[in-house]
Amino acid sequence: MFRVFNSFFGIASSVAFFNTGPIKGHGDPTFFIHTTLWAFLPWSLLLFAAIFQYFKQKSKQALQAEWYCICGSLLTFVVFSASKFQLPFYLNIVFPFFAILTAQYLYSVSGSRSLRAISITQKIVVILLMILIAALQYFFRPESMTILTGSVLIVLLIAMAFLPKRLTGTPWERVAMTTFLAACIVNLFLNLAFYPSLLKYQSGSEAAMWINKNNPAKLPVVQCIHTNDYGYPLEFYLDQPLFTVDQNGAGTLPQKPFLMYGYPDNIDALKARGWHIDTLKTFDRYWITRLKPKFLNAKTRPTTLEKVEVVVVNP
Repeated sequence: MFRVFNSFFGIASSVAFFNTGPIKGHGDPTFFIHTTLWAFLPWSLLLFAAIFQYFKQKSKQALQAEWYCICGSLLTFVVFSASKFQLPFYLNIVFPFFAILTAQYLYSVSGSRSLRAISITQKIVVILLMILIAALQYFFRPESMTILTGSVLIVLLIAMAFLPKRLTGTPWERVAMTTFLAACIVNLFLNLAFYPSLLKYQSGSEAAMWINKNNPAKLPVVQCIHTNDYGYPLEFYLDQPLFTVDQNGAGTLPQKPFLMYGYPDNIDALKARGWHIDTLKTFDRYWITRLKPKFLNAKTRPTTLEKVEVVVVNP
Protein backbone atom coordinates (compact mmCIF):
# COMPACT_ATOMS: atom_id res chain seq x y z
CA MET A 1 0.00 0.00 0.00
CA PHE A 2 2.79 2.38 0.93
CA ARG A 3 4.58 1.65 -2.34
CA VAL A 4 1.42 2.41 -4.33
CA PHE A 5 0.94 5.70 -2.48
CA ASN A 6 4.61 6.58 -2.87
CA SER A 7 4.47 5.90 -6.61
CA PHE A 8 1.30 7.95 -7.01
CA PHE A 9 2.80 10.84 -5.03
CA GLY A 10 5.95 10.71 -7.13
CA ILE A 11 3.99 10.79 -10.39
CA ALA A 12 1.78 13.66 -9.16
CA SER A 13 4.83 15.63 -8.02
CA SER A 14 6.65 15.17 -11.33
CA VAL A 15 3.54 16.18 -13.29
CA ALA A 16 3.21 19.35 -11.20
CA PHE A 17 6.93 20.17 -11.38
CA PHE A 18 7.34 19.64 -15.12
CA ASN A 19 3.92 21.17 -15.89
CA THR A 20 2.81 18.17 -17.97
CA GLY A 21 -0.69 17.80 -16.48
CA PRO A 22 -3.99 18.80 -18.10
CA ILE A 23 -3.99 22.13 -16.20
CA LYS A 24 -1.01 24.28 -17.15
CA GLY A 25 0.75 26.77 -14.90
CA HIS A 26 3.15 29.59 -15.68
CA GLY A 27 5.31 29.67 -12.56
CA ASP A 28 6.67 32.64 -10.62
CA PRO A 29 9.95 32.37 -8.64
CA THR A 30 8.58 34.80 -6.03
CA PHE A 31 5.16 33.14 -5.68
CA PHE A 32 5.92 31.19 -2.50
CA ILE A 33 7.76 34.12 -0.92
CA HIS A 34 4.70 36.38 -0.87
CA THR A 35 2.51 33.35 -0.17
CA THR A 36 4.54 32.70 3.00
CA LEU A 37 4.04 36.32 4.04
CA TRP A 38 0.28 35.83 4.45
CA ALA A 39 0.04 32.06 4.97
CA PHE A 40 2.48 31.99 7.91
CA LEU A 41 0.96 35.03 9.62
CA PRO A 42 1.32 36.20 12.34
CA TRP A 43 4.82 34.68 12.47
CA SER A 44 6.02 35.31 8.91
CA LEU A 45 8.25 38.33 9.62
CA LEU A 46 9.87 36.49 12.52
CA LEU A 47 10.44 33.52 10.22
CA PHE A 48 12.41 35.63 7.74
CA ALA A 49 14.44 37.08 10.62
CA ALA A 50 15.02 33.56 11.99
CA ILE A 51 16.35 32.27 8.65
CA PHE A 52 18.66 35.28 8.25
CA GLN A 53 20.02 34.98 11.78
CA TYR A 54 20.45 31.22 11.42
CA PHE A 55 22.81 31.53 8.48
CA LYS A 56 24.56 34.50 10.05
CA GLN A 57 25.31 32.68 13.29
CA LYS A 58 25.59 29.03 12.28
CA SER A 59 27.96 29.65 9.38
CA LYS A 60 30.67 30.32 11.97
CA GLN A 61 30.08 26.97 13.68
CA ALA A 62 28.77 24.82 10.86
CA LEU A 63 29.87 21.48 12.36
CA GLN A 64 27.94 22.08 15.61
CA ALA A 65 24.80 23.43 13.94
CA GLU A 66 21.58 21.50 13.30
CA TRP A 67 20.89 21.66 9.57
CA TYR A 68 17.96 19.27 9.23
CA CYS A 69 15.14 21.83 9.58
CA ILE A 70 16.73 24.58 7.54
CA CYS A 71 17.75 22.28 4.68
CA GLY A 72 14.53 20.26 4.73
CA SER A 73 12.42 23.41 4.45
CA LEU A 74 14.48 25.64 2.16
CA LEU A 75 15.44 22.96 -0.37
CA THR A 76 11.77 22.02 -0.70
CA PHE A 77 10.90 25.70 -0.91
CA VAL A 78 13.41 26.22 -3.74
CA VAL A 79 12.10 23.18 -5.67
CA PHE A 80 8.52 24.46 -5.40
CA SER A 81 9.59 27.95 -6.47
CA ALA A 82 11.32 26.53 -9.55
CA SER A 83 8.28 24.53 -10.64
CA LYS A 84 5.87 25.84 -13.26
CA PHE A 85 2.67 24.67 -11.55
CA GLN A 86 2.24 26.35 -8.15
CA LEU A 87 -0.51 26.31 -5.53
CA PRO A 88 -0.36 27.88 -2.04
CA PHE A 89 -1.09 24.66 -0.14
CA TYR A 90 2.15 23.08 -1.39
CA LEU A 91 3.83 24.93 1.47
CA ASN A 92 1.89 23.01 4.13
CA ILE A 93 4.59 20.33 4.33
CA VAL A 94 7.32 22.86 5.20
CA PHE A 95 5.37 24.84 7.81
CA PRO A 96 6.36 22.47 10.68
CA PHE A 97 10.02 23.14 9.86
CA PHE A 98 9.32 26.88 9.67
CA ALA A 99 7.62 26.72 13.08
CA ILE A 100 10.66 25.00 14.64
CA LEU A 101 13.06 27.55 13.13
CA THR A 102 10.94 30.45 14.39
CA ALA A 103 10.66 28.95 17.89
CA GLN A 104 14.42 28.34 18.03
CA TYR A 105 15.07 31.93 17.06
CA LEU A 106 12.67 33.34 19.68
CA TYR A 107 14.14 31.14 22.39
CA SER A 108 17.71 32.16 21.56
CA VAL A 109 17.15 35.94 21.53
CA SER A 110 18.44 37.56 24.71
CA GLY A 111 19.55 41.09 23.81
CA SER A 112 17.21 43.84 24.97
CA ARG A 113 17.40 45.68 21.63
CA SER A 114 16.49 42.55 19.70
CA LEU A 115 13.62 41.74 22.05
CA ARG A 116 12.33 45.29 21.77
CA ALA A 117 12.47 45.12 17.97
CA ILE A 118 10.60 41.79 17.98
CA SER A 119 8.00 43.15 20.40
CA ILE A 120 7.35 46.25 18.28
CA THR A 121 7.19 44.20 15.07
CA GLN A 122 4.69 41.74 16.49
CA LYS A 123 2.56 44.48 18.01
CA ILE A 124 2.31 46.13 14.59
CA VAL A 125 1.40 42.79 12.97
CA VAL A 126 -1.22 42.07 15.64
CA ILE A 127 -2.76 45.55 15.35
CA LEU A 128 -2.94 45.25 11.56
CA LEU A 129 -4.62 41.82 11.87
CA MET A 130 -7.19 43.19 14.33
CA ILE A 131 -7.90 46.10 11.97
CA LEU A 132 -8.34 43.63 9.10
CA ILE A 133 -10.79 41.52 11.12
CA ALA A 134 -12.75 44.60 12.18
CA ALA A 135 -12.88 45.83 8.56
CA LEU A 136 -14.11 42.44 7.30
CA GLN A 137 -16.81 42.37 9.96
CA TYR A 138 -17.92 45.93 9.18
CA PHE A 139 -17.89 45.74 5.38
CA PHE A 140 -18.50 42.05 4.63
CA ARG A 141 -21.07 41.51 7.41
CA PRO A 142 -20.78 37.72 7.62
CA GLU A 143 -24.14 36.07 8.12
CA SER A 144 -22.57 33.20 10.05
CA MET A 145 -21.41 35.43 12.90
CA THR A 146 -23.33 34.28 15.97
CA ILE A 147 -23.60 35.73 19.48
CA LEU A 148 -21.52 32.83 20.81
CA THR A 149 -18.75 33.37 18.26
CA GLY A 150 -18.74 37.12 18.91
CA SER A 151 -18.58 36.56 22.67
CA VAL A 152 -15.62 34.17 22.38
CA LEU A 153 -13.77 36.66 20.16
CA ILE A 154 -14.35 39.49 22.65
CA VAL A 155 -13.08 37.33 25.53
CA LEU A 156 -9.94 36.44 23.57
CA LEU A 157 -9.43 40.11 22.65
CA ILE A 158 -9.60 41.10 26.32
CA ALA A 159 -7.23 38.27 27.21
CA MET A 160 -4.78 39.42 24.53
CA ALA A 161 -4.82 42.94 25.95
CA PHE A 162 -4.23 42.00 29.60
CA LEU A 163 -2.97 38.41 30.00
CA PRO A 164 0.53 38.75 28.47
CA LYS A 165 1.31 41.69 30.79
CA ARG A 166 0.63 39.51 33.83
CA LEU A 167 2.98 36.76 32.75
CA THR A 168 6.14 36.56 34.83
CA GLY A 169 8.14 34.71 32.19
CA THR A 170 10.73 36.01 29.77
CA PRO A 171 9.93 38.86 27.31
CA TRP A 172 9.80 36.51 24.33
CA GLU A 173 7.16 34.44 26.13
CA ARG A 174 4.95 37.53 26.46
CA VAL A 175 5.44 38.30 22.77
CA ALA A 176 4.60 34.70 21.88
CA MET A 177 1.45 34.74 24.04
CA THR A 178 0.18 37.96 22.45
CA THR A 179 0.81 36.63 18.96
CA PHE A 180 -0.77 33.27 19.79
CA LEU A 181 -3.98 34.88 21.07
CA ALA A 182 -4.12 37.11 17.99
CA ALA A 183 -3.79 34.02 15.79
CA CYS A 184 -6.66 32.38 17.70
CA ILE A 185 -8.89 35.42 17.15
CA VAL A 186 -8.11 35.59 13.43
CA ASN A 187 -8.60 31.87 12.81
CA LEU A 188 -11.81 31.64 14.82
CA PHE A 189 -13.27 34.62 12.96
CA LEU A 190 -12.26 33.26 9.56
CA ASN A 191 -13.43 29.69 10.19
CA LEU A 192 -16.61 30.37 12.17
CA ALA A 193 -17.85 33.58 10.55
CA PHE A 194 -16.10 34.68 7.36
CA TYR A 195 -15.55 31.47 5.38
CA PRO A 196 -18.94 29.87 6.14
CA SER A 197 -20.58 33.05 4.82
CA LEU A 198 -18.20 33.26 1.87
CA LEU A 199 -18.87 29.66 0.80
CA LYS A 200 -22.55 30.47 0.32
CA TYR A 201 -21.45 32.20 -2.89
CA GLN A 202 -19.73 29.06 -4.17
CA SER A 203 -22.81 28.02 -6.08
CA GLY A 204 -21.51 24.58 -7.11
CA SER A 205 -21.20 23.27 -3.56
CA GLU A 206 -24.40 25.02 -2.45
CA ALA A 207 -26.33 23.48 -5.34
CA ALA A 208 -24.87 20.03 -4.68
CA MET A 209 -25.89 20.09 -1.01
CA TRP A 210 -29.35 21.36 -1.93
CA ILE A 211 -29.78 18.58 -4.50
CA ASN A 212 -28.58 15.96 -1.98
CA LYS A 213 -31.41 17.03 0.36
CA ASN A 214 -34.13 17.74 -2.21
CA ASN A 215 -33.86 14.93 -4.73
CA PRO A 216 -35.70 12.02 -3.07
CA ALA A 217 -36.37 10.39 -6.44
CA LYS A 218 -32.62 10.40 -7.16
CA LEU A 219 -33.10 11.96 -10.57
CA PRO A 220 -29.88 12.10 -12.61
CA VAL A 221 -27.97 15.39 -12.44
CA VAL A 222 -26.54 17.18 -15.47
CA GLN A 223 -24.19 20.16 -15.55
CA CYS A 224 -24.41 22.59 -18.46
CA ILE A 225 -20.93 24.06 -18.88
CA HIS A 226 -20.79 27.81 -19.43
CA THR A 227 -17.74 28.98 -21.48
CA ASN A 228 -15.54 26.16 -20.16
CA ASP A 229 -16.51 26.98 -16.56
CA TYR A 230 -16.60 23.47 -15.09
CA GLY A 231 -18.23 23.28 -11.66
CA TYR A 232 -15.75 21.16 -9.72
CA PRO A 233 -17.41 21.90 -6.35
CA LEU A 234 -20.70 20.54 -7.74
CA GLU A 235 -19.06 17.26 -8.74
CA PHE A 236 -17.14 17.00 -5.46
CA TYR A 237 -20.09 17.53 -3.10
CA LEU A 238 -22.75 15.74 -5.13
CA ASP A 239 -23.73 12.32 -3.75
CA GLN A 240 -24.27 10.79 -7.20
CA PRO A 241 -22.65 10.72 -10.66
CA LEU A 242 -22.65 13.96 -12.65
CA PHE A 243 -23.31 14.18 -16.40
CA THR A 244 -21.90 17.05 -18.44
CA VAL A 245 -23.18 18.81 -21.57
CA ASP A 246 -22.06 21.93 -23.40
CA GLN A 247 -24.04 25.17 -23.85
CA ASN A 248 -26.01 23.63 -26.70
CA GLY A 249 -27.04 20.60 -24.67
CA ALA A 250 -24.67 18.30 -26.58
CA GLY A 251 -23.16 15.50 -24.57
CA THR A 252 -24.10 12.33 -22.76
CA LEU A 253 -27.61 12.82 -21.41
CA PRO A 254 -29.49 10.50 -19.05
CA GLN A 255 -33.11 9.57 -19.56
CA LYS A 256 -35.60 12.34 -18.75
CA PRO A 257 -36.63 13.64 -16.31
CA PHE A 258 -33.35 14.85 -14.85
CA LEU A 259 -31.99 17.82 -12.93
CA MET A 260 -29.73 20.36 -14.59
CA TYR A 261 -27.33 22.94 -13.13
CA GLY A 262 -26.53 25.90 -15.38
CA TYR A 263 -26.58 29.63 -16.05
CA PRO A 264 -29.95 31.27 -16.86
CA ASP A 265 -28.91 32.30 -20.38
CA ASN A 266 -27.94 28.71 -21.21
CA ILE A 267 -31.16 27.41 -19.69
CA ASP A 268 -33.20 29.94 -21.70
CA ALA A 269 -31.41 28.92 -24.91
CA LEU A 270 -32.33 25.28 -24.28
CA LYS A 271 -35.93 26.30 -23.60
CA ALA A 272 -35.98 28.09 -26.94
CA ARG A 273 -34.93 24.83 -28.60
CA GLY A 274 -37.97 23.05 -27.22
CA TRP A 275 -36.70 21.64 -23.92
CA HIS A 276 -39.39 21.45 -21.22
CA ILE A 277 -37.70 23.05 -18.20
CA ASP A 278 -38.98 24.20 -14.80
CA THR A 279 -36.77 26.18 -12.40
CA LEU A 280 -36.42 24.68 -8.93
CA LYS A 281 -33.80 26.84 -7.19
CA THR A 282 -31.62 29.87 -7.96
CA PHE A 283 -28.19 30.45 -6.38
CA ASP A 284 -25.85 33.45 -6.19
CA ARG A 285 -22.41 32.80 -7.63
CA TYR A 286 -19.03 34.48 -7.23
CA TRP A 287 -15.49 33.26 -7.89
CA ILE A 288 -14.59 33.16 -4.18
CA THR A 289 -10.87 32.55 -4.74
CA ARG A 290 -10.63 35.96 -6.45
CA LEU A 291 -11.93 38.34 -3.81
CA LYS A 292 -12.30 42.00 -4.73
CA PRO A 293 -13.32 45.06 -2.69
CA LYS A 294 -16.69 45.42 -4.47
CA PHE A 295 -17.63 41.89 -3.45
CA LEU A 296 -16.34 42.23 0.10
CA ASN A 297 -18.47 45.33 0.60
CA ALA A 298 -22.01 44.20 1.40
CA LYS A 299 -23.47 47.35 -0.19
CA THR A 300 -21.87 46.75 -3.61
CA ARG A 301 -21.83 42.93 -3.50
CA PRO A 302 -25.09 42.42 -5.45
CA THR A 303 -23.54 44.07 -8.52
CA THR A 304 -20.74 41.45 -8.57
CA LEU A 305 -22.91 38.34 -8.33
CA GLU A 306 -24.02 35.99 -11.08
CA LYS A 307 -27.02 33.67 -10.99
CA VAL A 308 -27.09 29.93 -11.60
CA GLU A 309 -30.12 27.67 -11.51
CA VAL A 310 -31.08 24.12 -10.71
CA VAL A 311 -33.91 23.10 -13.02
CA VAL A 312 -35.80 19.93 -13.86
CA VAL A 313 -35.85 18.83 -17.51
CA ASN A 314 -39.10 16.98 -18.23
CA PRO A 315 -39.92 14.60 -21.12
